Amino acid sequence: MKNAGGAENFRSLQGFYIYRNKRLIIWGTWFGMRLGELTKNARIRVDIPNSLDDIWGIDITKRTATIPKNILNQLRKTVKDAMDIATRKQTHRGRKENVDANISYIWNRMQGRNNNFYYELNKDNLLFKNVKDYIPADYHSYIDLMLDEIQLSIPIQQIYIDRCNEVIEIPERDDRLDDLYQQGITLVEAAMKFGKSKEEAIEYVMTSEPFCTKSELKGMLNTYCTEKYGK
Repeated sequence: MKNAGGAENFRSLQGFYIYRNKRLIIWGTWFGMRLGELTKNARIRVDIPNSLDDIWGIDITKRTATIPKNILNQLRKTVKDAMDIATRKQTHRGRKENVDANISYIWNRMQGRNNNFYYELNKDNLLFKNVKDYIPADYHSYIDLMLDEIQLSIPIQQIYIDRCNEVIEIPERDDRLDDLYQQGITLVEAAMKFGKSKEEAIEYVMTSEPFCTKSELKGMLNTYCTEKYGK
């Protein structure tokens, strides 16, 4: 981003880059074409010889030019192809690269381009779905907005520095199992109301984080359901 002129210039410097005898004379313009945000990765190089100065309307300062109408028409397809490539790059979605495909993680590890990775919240996780079940549908967009902001605001650089300095402390919670047990009961009972059997409901909960992190929880939920609902 720094090499591209910074975030502010990244979008403004999209467009045609006109070279005259291999010397850049005009850059960062679409010559009046109206294009959108998703084209900010598009740069189109045009090389012209000095013998075409009159046709291109290049003035004595060699700082301005006007694309001839007939050439502009020929370039439209090139521009469209470049826009398609730029748009695909902006809208590219990575693929999940989680450790276990059978577990519904709270965070998804996504493989992007060039073998780079990023992380995004899994809004299909059981916990997120359960929260939305108790909130009117009109407010679901606010939940998504909040999660998106959390996702975009992870202090990755500071986490990395603290990790390298070995100063990250993970809070110990002795009651974690009890908390998950109570939440698990709520989710299992909710799943059973939607037609799942006791076994299916427990299995459904245990394939989702954070419940799958406590193997003993499955036995506890099974005992609870057996005592309450029978075999």
